[in-house]
Amino acid sequence: MKLVNQLLFLLLFTLLNNVNATTLSSILPSNKILLDGKITESVWAKAQVFSAFVVTSPDTGLKPRVNTTVRLVTTNDGLYIAFENQQKNQKRSRKYSGKDQHTSADFNVVSIDFSGQGDTVYEFVTTLGKGSMDGVYSRGSNFDDDWEGAWDFNVSEDDTNWYSEIFIPWSIAPFPLATKKNSSEIKLHFSRYNIGEGESYSFPDTSSSRANFMQSLYPVKVKKPEKSTIQIFPYSSVTQDFNEQKSKLRIGTDFLWKPTVNQQITATINPDFGQAESDELIANFSAVET
Repeated sequence: MKLVNQLLFLLLFTLLNNVNATTLSSILPSNKILLDGKITESVWAKAQVFSAFVVTSPDTGLKPRVNTTVRLVTTNDGLYIAFENQQKNQKRSRKYSGKDQHTSADFNVVSIDFSGQGDTVYEFVTTLGKGSMDGVYSRGSNFDDDWEGAWDFNVSEDDTNWYSEIFIPWSIAPFPLATKKNSSEIKLHFSRYNIGEGESYSFPDTSSSRANFMQSLYPVKVKKPEKSTIQIFPYSSVTQDFNEQKSKLRIGTDFLWKPTVNQQITATINPDFGQAESDELIANFSAVET
């Protein structure tokens, strides 16, 4: 077993040293945005801006008492999204929650329909407590929170606002090939939950609780990438048995290759099944089979 792990480590090391910067373009942003939760880079001044938020919970359609501004930058790597959330410092909720766990912190939500056809919408949630959630809406607005995507974010605060800075790579989901010079349309929805006020604010004026949510997102023109992309996610884990005085090292990696924007191939070497999710245990003592 020790020999197998050593061989896998050598293979992984060789792969990482032979992948050039172009191959990893979806991981290394070309526009020098530092994902630190602070929207200080000059590129944000040229971003598309969305600020016409309305109250959607309760569903009044009124203008919120605090401002929310979202900035969007599209690159060959993916989408960079920044939330600027006006909120008094003493009214902010920063309670931490784990990955994909219910949160009682203030949070931002980005919903994206990469195809623009209203059949699949990906959701990304960032919290002021530095937690995150993601999932997928499919036909009929059925939500699946078992989906896991490779994206990143960070949050920061000042006296007036708190901020979410999010990076979503193009490789996260397959989508149709574009036509005219690879320009295409995606659809977006931004929302924010203000714990202190018990309100949700959204742009455009819709929410996931509405039956037509997936068809009501805001269309945005973007330039989708033409080249293929590869993402590599290496991992290592060590297990120590103190009773038996034994240790176990596991090394492996996941590969995600998109030869074109509407095709995707995934593979894994020596998968770590400890990272896999499982269905909840159902205890059924009735005569009817589950």
